[in-house]
Amino acid sequence: MPYWLRNRSRRGSRRGRGRGGSSRGSRRGRYGRHAAFGGDLGLGSGTTAIASAIIAAATRSTGSLVHHWSSDTIHPAIDEDEALSSSDSSDDDDMGILDAIKFSFDELRDKFLNVESVDLKEDENKSKHFTNEFEYSELILRRGSSFNITITFNREINKDIDDVVVVLFTGSNPKESDGSLNRIRLQQETSQDNETDWRCVDLLYDGSTVHMSIRPPANAVIGSYKLRIRTFTRIDGRVNNTLYEHMESLYVLFNPWLEEDEVYLGSHAERHEYVLNETGLLYYGTIHNKESMPWNFGQFDRPVLDAACLILTNTLTPRERRSAVLVTRAVSAMVNSQDDNGVLVGSWGGKYHDGTSPSEWVGSVPIIREYLEVGRGVRYGQCWVFSGVTTSIMRCLGIACRSITNFASAHDTDIDMTIDIYLDKHGNTMDDRNTDSVWNFHVWNEAWYARSDLPPGYGGWQAFDATPQETSDGQYRAGPAPVQAIKNGQVYLNYDARFIFAEVNADKCYWVEDHNKEMQLKRIEKKAIGKFISTKAIGSDEREDITRNYKHSEGSEAERVAVQLACSQGSRPYLKRKADDDCDFDLQLPDDVFMGQDIQCVVKLNNKSLRRRKVKLVITSRLLYYTGIPVAMLSKRTRTVNLSPKEMEKIDVNIESEDYADSLVDSAHVKVYVMAKVVETGQVWAAEDTISLRLPTLSVALVSSDEVIKNQKVKLEVVLNNPLMRRLKNCRVSIEGPDKEKRKTVEITDIGPKQEIRTHIHVTPNRLGQRKFVAVFQSNLIMGATGHVVLDVKE
Repeated sequence: MPYWLRNRSRRGSRRGRGRGGSSRGSRRGRYGRHAAFGGDLGLGSGTTAIASAIIAAATRSTGSLVHHWSSDTIHPAIDEDEALSSSDSSDDDDMGILDAIKFSFDELRDKFLNVESVDLKEDENKSKHFTNEFEYSELILRRGSSFNITITFNREINKDIDDVVVVLFTGSNPKESDGSLNRIRLQQETSQDNETDWRCVDLLYDGSTVHMSIRPPANAVIGSYKLRIRTFTRIDGRVNNTLYEHMESLYVLFNPWLEEDEVYLGSHAERHEYVLNETGLLYYGTIHNKESMPWNFGQFDRPVLDAACLILTNTLTPRERRSAVLVTRAVSAMVNSQDDNGVLVGSWGGKYHDGTSPSEWVGSVPIIREYLEVGRGVRYGQCWVFSGVTTSIMRCLGIACRSITNFASAHDTDIDMTIDIYLDKHGNTMDDRNTDSVWNFHVWNEAWYARSDLPPGYGGWQAFDATPQETSDGQYRAGPAPVQAIKNGQVYLNYDARFIFAEVNADKCYWVEDHNKEMQLKRIEKKAIGKFISTKAIGSDEREDITRNYKHSEGSEAERVAVQLACSQGSRPYLKRKADDDCDFDLQLPDDVFMGQDIQCVVKLNNKSLRRRKVKLVITSRLLYYTGIPVAMLSKRTRTVNLSPKEMEKIDVNIESEDYADSLVDSAHVKVYVMAKVVETGQVWAAEDTISLRLPTLSVALVSSDEVIKNQKVKLEVVLNNPLMRRLKNCRVSIEGPDKEKRKTVEITDIGPKQEIRTHIHVTPNRLGQRKFVAVFQSNLIMGATGHVVLDVKE
């Protein structure tokens, strides 16, 4: 190939915002049309290839166009490699003919209608569609709302000979039948009643420029789209077909601002909190001590939309990508990597040397970025991390979503709607039989949308869970289940309502081994599961208790009816036990214990009878992960108490900080078990309760009093006080927020017992307004201590 032709071809392929290319499947026809073109002109096959290359180079110089003749043989669009392979022709006569062809083609091209440029008006449209916070230059739209584009042609459109079709498609095999392929013809009137197709709702001709307003349907396929424009010009009975392909993708999201969209959310305050808010709070701890950690959702940061679209295209068909329910199930499955190549690997064993400890994460963006970079699940996550990432992806896609924490959350492994706890005759837990468990807290998600797949009345908040606990339709996921159905015990409604109902409202059954080694039901706790169900309040950092959404008042007739209805759909009938006991017992733990403090517990005994009672007590304490997995035995005490008729007694139990200081793990909790046996009557009472050890809070502050300017570096100071009588090793502080340089980590020296440490970290805010930066501290004994600062970023 001549040097000038090779250079021109390469330069042209990079020019402008569009690119040259042929329509899918045209390669085979390309060779036949070239051969016919050469035969008509009497050229050899080598010269034919060069002729085609010349015309292709002239075409490629636009950087965006490909020409076809539909009723003749000219198809001047071949790959540069094909031209190179045929460039050995040296026939001077043929080269002279080629010069004439090139001159003739230049004249013809001026008659063809070609697209010279397309302006998608990204800033204008993104502001209108509430997508201007995205760190993307590409156009991001919300379905059902119109957007404006301007197309500039090489000349005015002549309606007698020209036709223009705008094509928007998604996926590798687009079809009109499933909404993945959409054509809009400029010269064709679109019915205003047609709300199921993409349509032009406004059109203005201005010389060689056309201004269009396009509206996707309210149920458009969600994901990444490509834009092409085909122009047709009829000249002397022949039709020239020119293709313009826009280089950048555009994105279509759900639209909670649009009443016709199934995800519509009418409240402005709720949309701002559950769709637009980039930061939030996740709750953890126990029923006695409910703590919060800040979380950076970062749904508008660069990698999040890429990951969301990857999840959808890899798991759902285009038709399925219209449905919020099916998108929710896909996200629930793909955020964990238990049985697929999902985002996060779960680990609850305390060994994280080959990854990142779950307590070290304070935001979703680094996780999602690593997932896209390495192409496999990121190590490691636990329930709050799965929930935080899920909230990020759902809000990014345009579905209102929030993280929910359920304290005293049940994990029912056999779907009998009860949590069964087995004790031997000595008061020890029978770990080999205790397959059910109660997590001190568990974090899942809710998303807001209508449920056209269910009877009326079940739209609104839908509970779903990305933490891999049990499978649903063969994949580790749960939901979405209508919160209203969970409240009323209607666990037969899709999806996975049985499992979620048990998490919030199962009865807790204590079984004790008798002398024949048979298990006897000794106690049913009806108010132990599902406490203080929490989420961040709208517009503030307060905790909102939404327990009333999930269950009727504890012990009420409506609540018991719901439990009995749910049990009727489970694997075992509703359990009852006759209460004829004459002694009452109660276990009380403190509401607030900071790491490094002793734990003061109280066991209360009350003899209601008119006879003396002898009670044997077994009191055990263990250090656990928050899921109930044991880490270490702390203490075991036995005691005999003699009660006079109508006497009440109080037993104090002290667990010293020295008992647990050397065994601390991330999310460490202390669980206390009590079994009481009345010798005279054989009455057995058992209970368990948990206290979390509160982490120290990081103090994070801006060092300088100067204004914080966008894209300019500022210094933050992080302060930590070590509450333990132990030296902290392997210490580091990480900070995350809307930072130009993303997440930062600083290694710091060992921190002595009861010592204060100060360290400095520089950040570069890249967003305007009130922006939150979250810091997290890690060491060998204290893991996941957090703090934050809000910076007012100005232009």
